[in-house]
Amino acid sequence: MKKLIFLLTTITLFNFSFFGQSVRGKAEVDASESIANRKVRYGNVQAFDRNNNLVNSILTDDQGNYSMRFKDTGTYHLKVMY
Repeated sequence: MKKLIFLLTTITLFNFSFFGQSVRGKAEVDASESIANRKVRYGNVQAFDRNNNLVNSILTDDQGNYSMRFKDTGTYHLKVMY
């Protein structure tokens, strides 16, 4: 029984540390802009933590899609540049 509890605890901790957090989205130009509903193709998406440190950066694809993974859960500020 102790081995089973140890195994389940280890698997749970591994899952929390391995699958911290992920973000997926589509980068598009704000609707108030004159070129509304345009995708940001090959744009740069940067993620900053609460201390304004860059923690992740990725390019969008030809449809404006992107996906990021983070080691820690929390609040991040995303910045999209073209």
